[in-house]
Amino acid sequence: MIYSTEPLTTDAEVTGPVSATLYVETTVVNTDFTVKLVDVHPDGKVFNVSDGILRRPYSKADGAVAAAEPITIELWPTSMLFKQGHRIRIEVSSSNFPRHDRNTNTGRDAATDDSPVAAMQTIHHSSQQLSSILLPIVPR
Repeated sequence: MIYSTEPLTTDAEVTGPVSATLYVETTVVNTDFTVKLVDVHPDGKVFNVSDGILRRPYSKADGAVAAAEPITIELWPTSMLFKQGHRIRIEVSSSNFPRHDRNTNTGRDAATDDSPVAAMQTIHHSSQQLSSILLPIVPR
């Protein structure tokens, strides 16, 4: 999933810890969720500012989809000035290979597991399941 702001009308400074709280569902017993904070230039070039990953097991019963539950992914703290005309983008994925090791989604050792399983991921957005990003914007 990709979430982008409109082009910024003024410069925006983001300084401090960054985190994402996501309400997620998955069809597998173990998987990753990754989040990137990205600077999108007016010409379309994109530059990674900060990222984070969470690998963990998910409770499931008899192959059913795990119920939506909140997770928090800590990104590296940053100090970044997003310039006027740029966009702030958040990219959510289930992989960031080769930056982070692969996850076969089985819970078995990734180095030796030769039977990976495809995962179907869902991110919820509602008043009861408010997925969000914490960006420490410095007032001008």
